[in-house]
Amino acid sequence: MIKRFLILTAMTLLFTLTCTVQVTAQPPKQIYFEGFRINSQPVMENGTLLAELRPVTETLGFNVEWNPLTQTVTAHKDDLIVELKIGSENVLVNGVNRKLSPAPEIINDRTLVTFQFIELLCELDDKIIDWNENTGIVTIKRKNKFLTLTEDEILEALEIGKKGPGALERNRFKSRYKLPVEEGKLWRWRPDIWFKTPYYQIVETSCKKSTEFKKYTLEEAKEFIRMLKAKNLLTFEITAYSDYIGIGKKINFILKQEDRLILPQKITGNDELADITSSWPFPTYKLPLMVSFNAGEIDFHKKAVLVYFYRGENTFVSYTLDFSRYK
Repeated sequence: MIKRFLILTAMTLLFTLTCTVQVTAQPPKQIYFEGFRINSQPVMENGTLLAELRPVTETLGFNVEWNPLTQTVTAHKDDLIVELKIGSENVLVNGVNRKLSPAPEIINDRTLVTFQFIELLCELDDKIIDWNENTGIVTIKRKNKFLTLTEDEILEALEIGKKGPGALERNRFKSRYKLPVEEGKLWRWRPDIWFKTPYYQIVETSCKKSTEFKKYTLEEAKEFIRMLKAKNLLTFEITAYSDYIGIGKKINFILKQEDRLILPQKITGNDELADITSSWPFPTYKLPLMVSFNAGEIDFHKKAVLVYFYRGENTFVSYTLDFSRYK
């Protein structure tokens, strides 16, 4: 009969965390974050599962500082500061003490911590950790990659936007965020829908600033992400079409994920009257809308379907939403 590693079970009894790892017969081999292999392998030391501190925490986006005089490690990210000391079971999280057992230690010039500490970082930084019992592979993912952009991702979005609208048009940037139709009964009045991710919005704002000969700074973009994270909303940009100028009063949306139906938190623009289209007479009117959903209700590791209803539930169009395709 396959025996389980008892050490992590003991850890979870000592420390209740939202992201937990259960270890079975296959010993740990490698840690991956968002598909990239972390250059450090877990090790077993005296029956305890350990991970090298710096490679893991830095890959997760933390800045790590080492004080050789006090034997103290400080990991900080945004407004989160985590401090631990070699040989001590006490961990300070923004000044609040939490227990870490066993204590961190230095082996062969490497600072090693129990996996309990990696789980703690996951809990604090909105990440999930999964252990594949068959392969021994540990996978760490962001719960919501859209509202937790890394600095490199923000810088990339700023640079793309700086190239201006012509470059975005040539690279078909916006078309990459247009949702594909899954099914529906509308044809002439089928709306166009784009997934307006924070990354997309930073590119868009950077592009607009460049046309005004202004600079959209990294700090401004970071503040924008913090604002979106506080609201915890994800937004879709819609251009709706109709033969009725008051189309906004006749439409609705639902986000469907497995057996769950998620209603929009906010629909912006549905109180406005539609404009005449350039392709008049068919369709006659178009109306720009913004639809936002509570990000906390969405599992971004599973596909979803966005459904647009027009004049009742029997007239609809559904759009495939594969979150893995978008930044």
